[in-house]
Amino acid sequence: MALLIPFTSCEVHLFPLASSSLSFPLPSSSSFSSALLPFPSRHSSSSPCCSSLISSHSPFTILCSSKNLKHAHAGRGAKDPSRFSSVKDYNIELSKCARDGRMADAMQLYEKMRCSEYVPDIITYTALMQGFGKVKDFTKVSELWQEMHQNNLKADVKLCTDLISLYGGDGFFKEMDFIVDYMQVENLVLDKYTYTALIHVYSQHRLWPMAESVLRDMFESACAKDDMPYATLISAYIKAGLLDQAEAIFTMMESHGVNPTSFFFNALISAHIKAGSLEKVQELGLAAIC
Repeated sequence: MALLIPFTSCEVHLFPLASSSLSFPLPSSSSFSSALLPFPSRHSSSSPCCSSLISSHSPFTILCSSKNLKHAHAGRGAKDPSRFSSVKDYNIELSKCARDGRMADAMQLYEKMRCSEYVPDIITYTALMQGFGKVKDFTKVSELWQEMHQNNLKADVKLCTDLISLYGGDGFFKEMDFIVDYMQVENLVLDKYTYTALIHVYSQHRLWPMAESVLRDMFESACAKDDMPYATLISAYIKAGLLDQAEAIFTMMESHGVNPTSFFFNALISAHIKAGSLEKVQELGLAAIC
């Protein structure tokens, strides 16, 4: 049964039971084929408080680069794949192309890989989807997702977390919900990066009750004692000037026996610097030393 968290006039369903209409990885399923098609306009995005919603090993980096698409697709050439002797060699070069926004080069390399003896793996598709997400080519992200499943590959926690950050960062909660449903269907266990990504997304859109609901739901998980999700929400509250709420989350963290690490103190110091609270920066600096 889904965990119901009260949220103003409606209910937030965290970690809902996956719909039986979802079918993976068959692209013929109406639910599957419609959920990751080219993104709707921002005006048609579904409200997160009326959806079933519940991080990237760089959880604070939401994939929403403002690079010009034409520039990003203009390639300057990738390495000669004839020198590659493994899938890893291809993936390393693909990742470099994607990181630089050279998606035309990345796709040329990908097509050569498909024609070689080396078969694209989950790392290949993750690099490509990250790259196209950065340049806002959501159609290509969708095509790669479906192609990946047609090749009998399933997304892992890392890729799902990246997609949660991508979709949620742009306010596409319906697509984010689809990924969460997928994780449940495939029995993928959320890690601290996934929780952090969800909290960051909700905080980015100032959906504070949603962010706190994710944090509370994390209490039953294996990463309940990790301070990264707490630091993410507390930092967001500080940047928004909601110091009482930040203090309340810190108190909650202490009550659950979570010990702050250097990551926690660095995150809070950074938040207070941006908020102009220099006295707090000094206090946190002393606390971190002690």
